[in-house]
Amino acid sequence: FGEQVIRLAARLDPPKPIPAEVKTTDEGAPFALRQRKDIHRIVVIEEFWREESGWWDTPVRRDYYRVILDDGSHCNLFFDCVAKAWFVDRRWFVLRAS
Repeated sequence: FGEQVIRLAARLDPPKPIPAEVKTTDEGAPFALRQRKDIHRIVVIEEFWREESGWWDTPVRRDYYRVILDDGSHCNLFFDCVAKAWFVDRRWFVLRAS
């Protein structure tokens, strides 16, 4: 792409997480995601991890889930343990060769 494009892209902020409505099990794991009017069942939790940082300034404590939804899309969700709210961090479709 060239050095100029790389420099320009480095100045851009990453996309902001989108607030989401998530239904959870009794243990707190997500099992359904509602965005706009669409409700998607989570068919697989591929990965879970916790991020904690900023305890000296602005605390960040998030539980992340990489999931596959019933429409075949993949999604990174996180629960902000400080704000007590769910967010979609990323969502993408995996194209399969036919």
